Amino acid sequence: MGRDAKQMAAIIPSSCEMRDAENMQQAVELAHQLAKSGDHVLLSPACASLDQYKNFAQRGEMFVSCGKAVAVMKKSSQLKASYKPIESRFDFWLLLAAIALVGFGIVMVASASMPRGALRGDEFRFVDRHLVAVLMGVMGAVLVYFTPVEWWKRYSTHLYVVGLLLLAIVFIPGLGISKNGATRWVVLGPISLQTSEFMKLFVVLFLAGYLVRRQLEVAHTVWGVV
Repeated sequence: MGRDAKQMAAIIPSSCEMRDAENMQQAVELAHQLAKSGDHVLLSPACASLDQYKNFAQRGEMFVSCGKAVAVMKKSSQLKASYKPIESRFDFWLLLAAIALVGFGIVMVASASMPRGALRGDEFRFVDRHLVAVLMGVMGAVLVYFTPVEWWKRYSTHLYVVGLLLLAIVFIPGLGISKNGATRWVVLGPISLQTSEFMKLFVVLFLAGYLVRRQLEVAHTVWGVV
């Protein structure tokens, strides 16, 4: 790593396997990935990294931070290894609570909307629309449940950009509609969507992915938080 990485690599015997890293954090993460159970890892910045820090003190502080991060990575790996298969992590009581809330919502919608629907010739008009929304929600929940967490991590930034675009399209004439003085909905045929609802999920995914990718900067520097 560093400006003189190539010169350092040139004098190291060819029998030694080498990897390139952009910074110390990446070097530590790479070492952690390559290490096997029982291995001893020697972390030595050497002179190749002198161009990346103002002085030895700053390099030492980052070196210590990266060293401590190894323990965090090891603990994370242990936790990941201890995870049970998705079938055994199925939360029956949480599902039961969700079903109860959905059922209660259907009853409330029917109770509040049937008289108004009757005035339009179909007392189940709004109940049917609510059931369609419930069905779409169930399909979405099943899809999310069986999607690997790694996929959400990998595409969290992409989803965030998609969310920004969804927030912007409400201002496109013909797509965005206004209700009660606010332009927040997008019309797709018979369905109107409030795009900000998708952004609520995408922001959580993006922040979670960012904290995983930049855990050292967030923990030890102000710029990581900014």
